[in-house]
Amino acid sequence: MLLWSLGPANPGYRSADNGTTWSEAASFPKGAAPIGDPVDPPRSYAFDTTTGTVFAGTDSGRTFTARATAV
Repeated sequence: MLLWSLGPANPGYRSADNGTTWSEAASFPKGAAPIGDPVDPPRSYAFDTTTGTVFAGTDSGRTFTARATAV
């Protein structure tokens, strides 16, 4: 699984086939920085620098939920 964000006004995208095809990652905050978990590959995180919110997902980047705010 790969995650990519193109910039502040753009959504995050995910690829399950090493970048051959891409789809928008649901619930990924626009402009957030994606972070993959090297120990647990299906788990990923996103940090929204505008709101200070940390998001997490456990389904290979399909969905994200807020886990901490005002960080």
